Amino acid sequence: MNLVPKAIPIQNNVTAALTATLLLFLSCDQGVTPPLPSSSLLENLVITQTYYDSVRVQNGTNFIVPFQNIDKISLGEKTDSGYVELASVKPSYTPLAQGYLATFKIEAQFDRSRSLLQLVVRYYFFDEGLIFDVMREISPLQYPYPSAEIFVTSSIHIDTHGNSFQDIDKVGNKFYYHPTGPYGLFEYDLDVLELKEVVRLTGGDHIAVEESLAFVDNSHRTVDQYDFVTDSVTPSLIRFSSPTNIRGLETYNGNLYVMTDSSKDNLRRYSYDGTLLEVMDYPNPSAFITIDKGILYSYSSVNSDQLTRFKLSSRTFLTTIHVPALEGQGIKIAEGYLYYCDYNRRLVGRVPIEDIE
Repeated sequence: MNLVPKAIPIQNNVTAALTATLLLFLSCDQGVTPPLPSSSLLENLVITQTYYDSVRVQNGTNFIVPFQNIDKISLGEKTDSGYVELASVKPSYTPLAQGYLATFKIEAQFDRSRSLLQLVVRYYFFDEGLIFDVMREISPLQYPYPSAEIFVTSSIHIDTHGNSFQDIDKVGNKFYYHPTGPYGLFEYDLDVLELKEVVRLTGGDHIAVEESLAFVDNSHRTVDQYDFVTDSVTPSLIRFSSPTNIRGLETYNGNLYVMTDSSKDNLRRYSYDGTLLEVMDYPNPSAFITIDKGILYSYSSVNSDQLTRFKLSSRTFLTTIHVPALEGQGIKIAEGYLYYCDYNRRLVGRVPIEDIE
């Protein structure tokens, strides 16, 4: 009599009773079928996200099995249509006094646009039809910072503004953003979850907001100012001539900082009325800026996986840090978090600032 089931899904909290039942099924085949490893051993896995779209699964420590009855291990994904295999390997066995040390390593790529991935590690045994699943959820968003989390997604866009976030700011319970494309500055009220367009633009990439004023990059060469109190716009508060383009805006300590792509004097500090107060050389081509505790953060145009850090008081560069998202754009440090745009996933994430320093 052979009562081996076709599939036995095992969750992360498998009980000893379930394992005992599984072994009982196997023993019904007149003792010919060797017993399976315990569920706790099969769940002894090390899962590492090695890149934004890559994952590695390997055996944990002391992965010692009583018999060589694991045929192969498959790494796949649970989808609405069922199990989809990404990659598979056959384990290697090393004889030991107490059994066999089984070792394996599987690497696979997945769709980087996913914000949550349901991985399945599937064991295939030599006994026909017998499989054993271990399920794990990972958030690709979290690479390389495990504490990263989703703040808002593109679902907050109105009408056809389904583009990704390009630049962002946050003041209290108000979240501001400019989406990619010929759109303006939007304000999203985090308390009542309402969105409105504050200023309409025909071009430009960057914004900066403080309590009563907003500054917007209009067509890459001018900075317009919007006054929330008077509901009025001052066009061309700051203007640059061709070929200079604006590469970042930020308000800090009552001043407006503007980064450009000019060969020198490319970081400038202005008063809110547009008066130039200071010019600085920033010899590291960058885009999108935020300032916290006197340190300016920006996406490096040279090393795309790095954020540069520039100490304003000494005009010196500090050690770089890893970007929170590839194809990242706007960033903002506020209330102890680094908020960042993730262009690929069409969302804004955030990570505690202490976790990236």
